[in-house]
Amino acid sequence: MFDHFPILETERLSLIEIVQEHKGDIFELFSDDKVTEFYNVTTLTSEDQAQQFIDWFRSRFYNNAGIRWGIAIKGSANIIGTVGFNNFTKEHRANIVTIYNHNIGIKVIPLRR
Repeated sequence: MFDHFPILETERLSLIEIVQEHKGDIFELFSDDKVTEFYNVTTLTSEDQAQQFIDWFRSRFYNNAGIRWGIAIKGSANIIGTVGFNNFTKEHRANIVTIYNHNIGIKVIPLRR
């Protein structure tokens, strides 16, 4: 689907590839019960579990099965959330999922059809 991981930018945010260096950020996000409550995953208790998430995100992209970006404040290397398509196939629409750190103060705007 893609020949390289696409980087997207807005005025304030960058959507970047989630890599090993984001393990602490992923742990911070997914170790928060308020974040995982509606995202069908168990709340993380260790950074090793965060590495498993990173490996899964990357494998989905490299297997052309989905894509997940890290959301970063423009100019920062840390991610404050994730957004992406968990699954896309030719047979059905993609599922878009957004996870963000609720302590940051970023307003989430729902997508409209």
